[in-house]
Amino acid sequence: MISTAEDIKKAFRGHYLGRIQDVGLFEFGIEHYVHLREWIDHNYSDSYHKCIFDAFMIRNFGNVFRGFEFKISLSDFLRDKLAGKWKKYLKYCHFFYWVCPEGLIKVAEVESPAGLIWITQEGYLSIRKRPKRRDVDPKIIPAILFSFAARVKIRREDFF
Repeated sequence: MISTAEDIKKAFRGHYLGRIQDVGLFEFGIEHYVHLREWIDHNYSDSYHKCIFDAFMIRNFGNVFRGFEFKISLSDFLRDKLAGKWKKYLKYCHFFYWVCPEGLIKVAEVESPAGLIWITQEGYLSIRKRPKRRDVDPKIIPAILFSFAARVKIRREDFF
């Protein structure tokens, strides 16, 4: 039975481990320091952005970044959705997915451009809604790649 974030991690690792085209990391944080001009023009309250994905994957065929946010309760999903927290993640990935136990989040509850993946009781991943592709600013791609590489080296248990 899928009832914890650890159950979702286990399903993810089982699905993606060994696939040469995908490289993933659990609990991947991206810190992107904003240039002063961008900070002034957009009136940011802080000089950097920080997002922590529950899982982040790089697909080397197609050069694609995919971000995943795991939810094991509907209230947690609704809180993040209403607060708009997930929209901050869109800047760092071409595709963003909500991931939850089968049936927890309904397709109609997922706003575009996000996608939805259910983890079945057997531990299989089932894409219920495909996300819409977004562009990632080429200026922040090096920061994503260097952060990813550094974290893989020091947090091997979270690599898949």
